[in-house]
Amino acid sequence: MPDGTVVEKTLTRELLRLGELSLGPAEQQRLGLAEHSGDAELRVEGERLVAGWNARTRRLGGEALAERLQEYAQPGWTARLNRRGDTLELTIVQSARSTFVPPGPPPRARMWSPAGERRAARRRRLRADRYRLPDPADYRWTGPVGVHVPTMETFVEQVERGGWDTADLVALRLEAERLSALADYDELLAVDVCDKPFDLVIVDEAHRLAGKGATKTRALVKRLGQDARYLLFLTATPVQNELLDLYRLVELLRPGTFRTEREFIARYVDTASSRRPVRADELRRPRAPFVQPRSTHETRSGGRWQRSATSQATSG
Repeated sequence: MPDGTVVEKTLTRELLRLGELSLGPAEQQRLGLAEHSGDAELRVEGERLVAGWNARTRRLGGEALAERLQEYAQPGWTARLNRRGDTLELTIVQSARSTFVPPGPPPRARMWSPAGERRAARRRRLRADRYRLPDPADYRWTGPVGVHVPTMETFVEQVERGGWDTADLVALRLEAERLSALADYDELLAVDVCDKPFDLVIVDEAHRLAGKGATKTRALVKRLGQDARYLLFLTATPVQNELLDLYRLVELLRPGTFRTEREFIARYVDTASSRRPVRADELRRPRAPFVQPRSTHETRSGGRWQRSATSQATSG
């Protein structure tokens, strides 16, 4: 921006009340003011003054500028802004022509003295430093919106020091909350949960997978577990209706253990009862590495003994 660019603004009672200077788009461009809000350094009668620049409303303001305008200017006077390198010079010019001023309170009498002027100048400097806006270069801008980088770094450091969750853990918890709201098989498929690999899949009441009518549920568990590192079934009654219940559970955990269903029936199921096994010892051997047998525990509660039993089947 070349030196010597001048913009003059007539001061109204409203501008003086607010302690601001309002500029238009062309005036902003001529004076070289930034597209983002920040500080604007002014020189007023040789004294440095820091004003606040609001790029959205295109206004120069701040307490230091407001105090200067309200103490030294009157409605109808002119504020002249002159670009000098990186600094704007502000000159308040008394209007030579008569200006009608609506009735209002009389101007405050101001007694001038060198000591009072020095105190006022020092007070303006202190207030300018107190209300100084951060450097626009410290922001990470996305269009007209800026994020103050030092503040964000301090916030991140405090969050990490306070034990807050990182972004990946927050995303994981949100995903868990979303899945916990699912009510049936169709809803589970609707969110494409089967397309995401899991480290661990746990199925409680796993005997419900073994029934003849649980075809869809077994297909779902098979899809969930095919890429999982671990698959854990929890059940106290792996065989409920027939020995084929055990076959279906073992095939989900380790496919191909008993080859086909027809071969399993011919080799291990008693022809007189579908619940009774034959060759029980032989049936126990292939599932021993990944099936934990039922264990019973007794606990005393309220003066009475209670018995609980569990059976676990795992695959890894």
